[in-house]
Amino acid sequence: MLQMKRSKELSVGGSRIGMLFDASLQAGKRARNPNILPEVKDLKPYGNTPNYPADLSNRAALAVREKVMEPIVAETVSKFSAMKASLKIKKLRSSIELVISKYTLQQHEDDTIKKIMHEATMRLRKGDSVDEDLLLDEIRGMLEVF
Repeated sequence: MLQMKRSKELSVGGSRIGMLFDASLQAGKRARNPNILPEVKDLKPYGNTPNYPADLSNRAALAVREKVMEPIVAETVSKFSAMKASLKIKKLRSSIELVISKYTLQQHEDDTIKKIMHEATMRLRKGDSVDEDLLLDEIRGMLEVF
């Protein structure tokens, strides 16, 4: 555990490797916490010996998988998706800002652009794709009409 903590400390903040180390450390802590995983209480009397009764060991292992591992994996996958979406969102916003910089916007136009950007951002965060070229053409066309 200590080696993992040190490795996490040395990983770049917000990096995928750092997130994996963090998830691993969280899993280890949760798997040993009887408040989160009451099934480990039944194993305490056996200490560090490998002589656990099979049924207790199997029940604890299943509980670790269901209550600890699956939620942490889902959370980590979600964080990875958010990181990926974040890069796409930054690129899209930058492209939109470049397009609108060529126009003087009225308040209602600015509000409309913000709404379009928000909708596209939310789609990207959900993992959906956004056709950037089509969206930019739509914004250009809208601004030329205004």
